[in-house]
Amino acid sequence: MRKVQYMLADYMKKNGITISFVADAAGIKYELLRRSLNGNRVMTADELAAILMSTNITFKDILGRD
Repeated sequence: MRKVQYMLADYMKKNGITISFVADAAGIKYELLRRSLNGNRVMTADELAAILMSTNITFKDILGRD
């Protein structure tokens, strides 16, 4: 099963959403988010929740389900 952080990275890429935008909106340091999305760091549940609450991205968007 693919990790949620990879699915989020794919969604962001397909929709032209930058790491800078998400990091600023969620209050996460750019470098930490970049490392998480690249698989060099495990994204915490709190970070994912902050991203979803501060952007228009939904969990269903990330999973690719309607």
